[in-house]
Amino acid sequence: MKLSALDEYRTVEFIHHNTAIQTHIMEHFCQCRASKRFIDLEVEVQGVIFPCHKLLLDSFCPYFAASFSFHEESLKASGMENGAEEQLREWYYLMNGVTVAGFSRLLDYMYTSELQVNVEDVIDVLRCADFLQFRNVVQLCSGFMQQHITAETCLQVLFLAQAHDLQDLYEKALTFITTNLSDVIHQSEFGNLSSENLIKIISNSNLEVSSEALVIQAVLTWVKASNTEQISLLPDLLKYARIRPVDLQELKKMYFSEDTKIISMQDIVSPQYLWNMFSKDIAISSLPDRLTEVLVIVSRETERKHRGVVKDLSTVYFYDPEALRWEKMTKLPFDNRHFYTAAVLNNILYLTGGLSIDSHDINCTKIVFNDCWSYNPSAEGWTERQSMLIPRYNHSSSAMQGKLYVVGGRAASTGLNLRGDGEAYDPHADQWTMISPLRCVSGIGNAALTALDGKLYICGGTYSYLDRRNEINFDSYLGAQVYDPEEDLWHELLVLEHEITKNNIRVSSGDMLAVDGFLLLLDDDVGKSHYIYNPVSRSVSSLVRAHGHHRFAGWAVYKGCLVCTGG
Repeated sequence: MKLSALDEYRTVEFIHHNTAIQTHIMEHFCQCRASKRFIDLEVEVQGVIFPCHKLLLDSFCPYFAASFSFHEESLKASGMENGAEEQLREWYYLMNGVTVAGFSRLLDYMYTSELQVNVEDVIDVLRCADFLQFRNVVQLCSGFMQQHITAETCLQVLFLAQAHDLQDLYEKALTFITTNLSDVIHQSEFGNLSSENLIKIISNSNLEVSSEALVIQAVLTWVKASNTEQISLLPDLLKYARIRPVDLQELKKMYFSEDTKIISMQDIVSPQYLWNMFSKDIAISSLPDRLTEVLVIVSRETERKHRGVVKDLSTVYFYDPEALRWEKMTKLPFDNRHFYTAAVLNNILYLTGGLSIDSHDINCTKIVFNDCWSYNPSAEGWTERQSMLIPRYNHSSSAMQGKLYVVGGRAASTGLNLRGDGEAYDPHADQWTMISPLRCVSGIGNAALTALDGKLYICGGTYSYLDRRNEINFDSYLGAQVYDPEEDLWHELLVLEHEITKNNIRVSSGDMLAVDGFLLLLDDDVGKSHYIYNPVSRSVSSLVRAHGHHRFAGWAVYKGCLVCTGG
């Protein structure tokens, strides 16, 4: 047989992928649901019957999959090995603890892969999603609610976050309450706070109050709402009011006179009795004054040499909002260093890593540091913590859920190698542990890193990769990734990556902020715009045009304003 020139190109085996089949299957399930064909499961919620397909719920919902599996194992244990008749019979489920609004949204989600949630039903959807074990939906609802916390909703959000173990949402709601206590105490649900939550609020050193009289008003309002059930806690609660001698007469006039109109306690205790208890037991507080939120500036180098003159940059400054000027806070705990990073965790400033300044030649041996320092403004001193596992400089750092994270940076004693791994620091254990490396890049440096709703987001900076000759190359990183600490995995954010590439957004360390459930990407080049990323809708929008005068600046949100410093 004559050989053809095409013989070596003939197909021996092929694989065909038809993604339209998956879409067709879902559409067919929806049609069967609408016409009630092949229905083998009915779910009752608040008296409403939802006809369903057991196979779909088993494949899509962790709760139903576990429930069906348990039922089948029970059948086997009872001697019904095949359970054929049981499998053919229509099943019935009565679900308690969820609402029609929440379950109907999630049932539509299981049939269409699309979830529609609004402000009115987000709480119902979150509760039902937690019950059905849709953790991804719970996180989406949590992020959605972070964008809608107000004086009217913050208490309900606090209760919900605590009930469903949503730490970031809880902290966000608690922060809102401590910042807006004067508005929150007038809400009807204020009296529903547990004593533990109330103490957490009024004992908070960051509580923003114009006068400690507001703390007393909060306590009396809460006790009055309990219909005297909590009156025995009054002495202990009032001790959290940080009263000074100069305040006593003013407080007596405002709150404890017989004709007071601000808080009426006559139906619980007499004002004179309350005043006697207060003035004798807890008149002068020994607690320190409340803390004031300030802006802090940390230079990225301890000194700079210009035209033979060395300028000292090791002083850390803070902005005094009352005096409207910058003041000295402390000096850095080291010298002759640059490219270290700074982050704040639990009101403590952390510095990590860095490179010695006198190593300018890239071919010479560098001194790369792995030490970690913390500064407590209350103690006014630096403490050296456990060192990082790997020396780093030009890395990124951020705080999240009680831990300090560092990612990427350069670590080699010679050359310019970038790392793609990271570390997490637990301040209670004083211990560092490695976390999974970034995807698709061998290393990244000087990137923007910030935490939002229990996840770390990273973008910008410079990344390294191996070319075809197995040599290291560098380029601007136009991608974006998110880290889930529960999975210990990074995931690519393709939507954000597309917008970064499309709009040529260039950010570096410190140019991304988390604000009210959003991410701000701050590109301050001339003619550029700042952008806002919504992780719930996964959309990117132009926020405001950059002024283009501060490249490599420092950014922060302070007193509700976006602040730009230096650069």
